[in-house]
Amino acid sequence: MKFQSETSYVGPIALVLDVLGSEELLRKREADAGAEGMVNYSGTSRDHIFQVQVPNSELPSAVRSFLPNGLTAVLTGTAKELTEAGQVQGASLVYDIAVQGAPASGSLTFILADGGATTPAKILGDISVNIPFVGGRLEKAAVKEVEGLLAHDTELVNEEVARVRAEQGVDGEEPGDENDPSGEAPGSDATEY
Repeated sequence: MKFQSETSYVGPIALVLDVLGSEELLRKREADAGAEGMVNYSGTSRDHIFQVQVPNSELPSAVRSFLPNGLTAVLTGTAKELTEAGQVQGASLVYDIAVQGAPASGSLTFILADGGATTPAKILGDISVNIPFVGGRLEKAAVKEVEGLLAHDTELVNEEVARVRAEQGVDGEEPGDENDPSGEAPGSDATEY
């Protein structure tokens, strides 16, 4: 079952793309969901893998009988940029989702546009549950759950973007950055995040 959502993030596209695939945001999402210790992360913000292991007792009652040993989902994320004259104009972050031990799979794609100080985003998803007679019902329930999570996720992403911007300073570079030969705090002519 396909679904779509639109949102906007409070930072420039390059920063938002880095934050979306970061381990820091993943840990924030994990804590917010009360799922500490259930998610493993490997890779970089641009190419990464999340492995989610959810015990049976934490699953919605509608799916517990289909997953007596719990759920293990592997999300493989890959980011791609569309650049022009060295500037990121658009980007996508695509997740392929494989559910181990269950006849289910999915995908989630973040399509980002350069909005200057903000980043408009379209989120496309597809959830497939191949179980006769009940697969469609489970897909609908999963889509409803994911749509609710995505609505709240914008807040988490924006909080993390703000944290990274504050850490980096207003203009996106830290004082004494290796790209700044003066070793001083960056000047007002630097590119802003």
